[in-house]
Amino acid sequence: MRKISFDLLLSGFAKTRINSGSSLSLNVDLFEIFDNDLYNIICCFQNELKKRDTSVTFEILDGEKFCKGSMNVVRERLQDLRARGANVALDDFGIEQSNLSRLLELNVDYIKLDRSLTQSLNQNTKANSIVQSTSQLCASLGIEIVAEGVETSSQCQILLNYGISKQKGFLFRH
Repeated sequence: MRKISFDLLLSGFAKTRINSGSSLSLNVDLFEIFDNDLYNIICCFQNELKKRDTSVTFEILDGEKFCKGSMNVVRERLQDLRARGANVALDDFGIEQSNLSRLLELNVDYIKLDRSLTQSLNQNTKANSIVQSTSQLCASLGIEIVAEGVETSSQCQILLNYGISKQKGFLFRH
């Protein structure tokens, strides 16, 4: 099923006009990076984007549990994608399996702070502490943060105070 979805993506993409210098983000899970066939399709997709002078970010969805040996393969493949010019992000950071150990296991350019944490700012002192600590941790690791789900100017200001300037959400819809 996943291979069919990627094949459809590639065939549809071949017909799509993309302006030179554009950037795209594609959600992939750890299994798709680990699976040989799917990884080859991802590489073909990246090569096609490179021909069009388009950058790509692979946003890792972290729902899979992997043994250490499998994670080594994933780590090597992500490093290969980065060496070929892609960015790698850890999506939905702060929920489900997306946890601190992934920062240790995977070399990522940035994390996408899940909207559930952003939404809790100013309502829950624990959320504020978690976001502030995450910002400090990422700064020390050289990892950028994109905060998702910013809806109020208060949330925006709190994030700015914590050093998180990359934000997205309804507040910025115009």
